[in-house]
Parts: sequence; C-alpha cells; structure tokens
Amino acid sequence: SKQEYDQALQALKAGQALFLIKCCSEAKVYFQELLRVYPKTRLKGDTNEQLKEITRQSKNRTTCES
Repeated sequence: SKQEYDQALQALKAGQALFLIKCCSEAKVYFQELLRVYPKTRLKGDTNEQLKEITRQSKNRTTCES
C-alpha cells in the first residue's frame, strides 16, 4: 500500500542519514528492520545495496565510527 511504501521509504532515508553521519551499526539495524517489517517492499533492492555498502565500509573508520 502507499502508506507502507511511505513508511518503508522513511526508514530507508533514516538509515541513509545515519550512514552519512558515520553511525553504521545503527544504520544497519534500520535497513535490517525495514526488510523484516516490509519484506515485499519495492525498496528491497535499494535496502540490500545499502546493507552491502555498510558491510564493505564497516572497517573504514573514516566512513564508519560505529
């Protein structure tokens, strides 16, 4: 539904904002919860890409402080 999409989009944006301010572990939780709560969302591909990027960057302290 439109409401579910909007809620999933808010969660995706919140996770992206956390990633931008170097809170990677918190961002990862947002993305994982988005996929758990909205497993069929159209944003699933974007969310999985964000999770992959966090995994790639997790050891880089200039990108991830947590």
